[in-house]
Amino acid sequence: MIDGLAGGGFDEDGNPVAVKPEISIYTSDTFTDLCRGPHVENSSQINPEAIQLLNVAGAYWRGDEKRPMLQRIYGTAWETKEDLEKYLWKIEEAKKRDHRKLGRDLDLFSINPEVGPGLILWHPNGAMVRHLTEEYCKNEHLKNGYVFAYTPHIGRANLWETSGHLTWFKDGMFHPCKSMRSAILLNQ
Repeated sequence: MIDGLAGGGFDEDGNPVAVKPEISIYTSDTFTDLCRGPHVENSSQINPEAIQLLNVAGAYWRGDEKRPMLQRIYGTAWETKEDLEKYLWKIEEAKKRDHRKLGRDLDLFSINPEVGPGLILWHPNGAMVRHLTEEYCKNEHLKNGYVFAYTPHIGRANLWETSGHLTWFKDGMFHPCKSMRSAILLNQ
């Protein structure tokens, strides 16, 4: 696999590719890594007091359970112990402000798998926060000379074909809805 990518002729599955990918390869003894770096010449250059294992996780190759299981190891390395501690403190502070945690703790919203993944059900407190935020933004836009226009979230398939959006965003943006008269697509 590495040899194929280094030569620019193959993807990660060994299939030929038309365009040579931009890659960075770092090799230390028998270990080869594809990443941006920076790298050190050897591990003795890494301050042992400034590294931290963050997490381990398993994942199937390319998300396919029929493919081999891979072991992911997440870690971080810094020049000094103080730099590491500062980074870890920032991570902990960010966790306290995670919108999923705050939404639950402050009773702002919930997500119900029966409704759909990522579809927010606004509770009264969250609905008010959303309303106030939207009103503030609208007022700021108006003060600065912007005007509003609203368009439907759905449209006939040929509209999105004509605009070119369907070709480029079909998989991630448009989902077919069945209609008695014609094919319509939901624009997310």
